[in-house]
Amino acid sequence: MNRISFFYGSGSGFSGQRFALELLIKGLRQRGWHVQIVNTPLLNRVAEHSGAGIYASRLGLALHLLIAWMKGLRLAFGPGIMIVGLGQTKFALIRDGFPLLFKRIFVRSGRAIIALNGNLLMHWDYHSLEAKFLRSLAQAAGYITVVGPNQKTQLIALGIPAEKVAVIDNTCLLSSITTQECKDKQTLTDQQPLNILYLSSLIESKGYPEFVETIGKLATRASFPVEATLCGKITLAEADSQFITFKVARDWIEERIAQINKSSFVRLHWINGATGAAKEKLFREAHIFILPSQYKIEAQPIAILEALSSGCAVITTKVGEIPTTVSDQTALLLDIVTPETIAEAILNLQHNPDKRQQLALDGLKLYEKRFAYSNHIDRWEKLLCEMDKV
Repeated sequence: MNRISFFYGSGSGFSGQRFALELLIKGLRQRGWHVQIVNTPLLNRVAEHSGAGIYASRLGLALHLLIAWMKGLRLAFGPGIMIVGLGQTKFALIRDGFPLLFKRIFVRSGRAIIALNGNLLMHWDYHSLEAKFLRSLAQAAGYITVVGPNQKTQLIALGIPAEKVAVIDNTCLLSSITTQECKDKQTLTDQQPLNILYLSSLIESKGYPEFVETIGKLATRASFPVEATLCGKITLAEADSQFITFKVARDWIEERIAQINKSSFVRLHWINGATGAAKEKLFREAHIFILPSQYKIEAQPIAILEALSSGCAVITTKVGEIPTTVSDQTALLLDIVTPETIAEAILNLQHNPDKRQQLALDGLKLYEKRFAYSNHIDRWEKLLCEMDKV
């Protein structure tokens, strides 16, 4: 029947889950699927509100949520397959799971898929309210998709039947460069600066302070030219943040950049987010991509896949599904994340250009084999065709 509906959270600011679903929607539409979309509102973690602005924002969110629920119920009881991009906080489970809850009670149809992207589920136990609610929603779904094998193991431990759990890797829209382009890119002359990129939301536990401090260390130690870019919007997502306001975070970044740029060899630039051609240009120019994340709900960062497709040598960590995404053959995986260990990894790749090039080449091969966009849509179409027989 090729009819499919999506129900998921959307708002200002970046959401990895939303981005992944929008990539899927684009691919399915290109292949002739009839797609309907209903978005639930997200809390804005990027905008600055205070006083009456907070209450106005929350009232608006509640009204938009009621409207989205009414639309979502029509989709849940309508024809075709429904994909629910389920958030993993208590609020998000209710926000996104509401239509499925009614579907479970009144229809008990399996013609729905729950798509999980974040990694908060790894912190649930069997008797938690979140796990109980997910088990209830799962009765209305034919499949629950996750992005890595660790998440599948966890869902089974939480009481979800193994046959209902499907692992489907993330993807990205960046076209992969050729092997020769990768070799050329990673062959630097003595005068050519080493281009280093951090691109993600500026959430503290994703490691942007460590990245900035790492470039600060290079400014005192490097005897070769470095062009570093910090790309992302400040996001206050954590209660224990050292930066309690947007202004404090901005001031810290700008002060550190001013200090770093006094160096004879090192320059650091901050870009307040990038999309489309601007983002592609950043990845294509970068020799090394760094994501020193310790984010507790990190799953399979799309930015890492974008770096692999662009021929970057990747330096990252072992949180979430990152170790099942890349290996020691395709990235430098840090056991300890400090500005010192990140700087040592960068110097290692600078002083060993053959190693840097081989990491980039092997990462590019991995992307083309496992994460390429067309392969991703193929896997989803196979799953949807199985669902269409239900």
